[in-house]
Amino acid sequence: MSWKYCKGVLAFVAMMIVSTSAMAATHNIDIAGFAFSPNNLTITVGDSVVWTNSDAAPHTATSDDAGATFDSGTLTTGMSWGMKFTTPGVIPYHCSIHPSMLATLTVESPQPVPGLGLVGFSILGLLIIGSAAYIIRRNKTITV
Repeated sequence: MSWKYCKGVLAFVAMMIVSTSAMAATHNIDIAGFAFSPNNLTITVGDSVVWTNSDAAPHTATSDDAGATFDSGTLTTGMSWGMKFTTPGVIPYHCSIHPSMLATLTVESPQPVPGLGLVGFSILGLLIIGSAAYIIRRNKTITV
């Protein structure tokens, strides 16, 4: 077993750790024809949403919840506004200028991504420790 082998094992472990973490996404909602499109969107915690006004009229994206989760302010033609969502929940929202414009945003908790799991990490840990011990023993210089 060589240092090159250990570096390969370490690179594999790093790749598996990175592959088990979910990547955040950005979702776009178009405001056109006095409607939000899509008007029902499901995202994951950590994702961002960007609203873009494609109408000639001004609009807002304003949440209906008591905590006022978001309010874009007035968006004129061509303007965009976005936000990252960090808490799961269902958030109905509307345009405060045109109250008949309604939509819903659902923010879900992230789902676990399949990875190595506990057994896989235990085996890799033993491989790394064993490789390191072998290299130390092999390269040890004994002086008398």
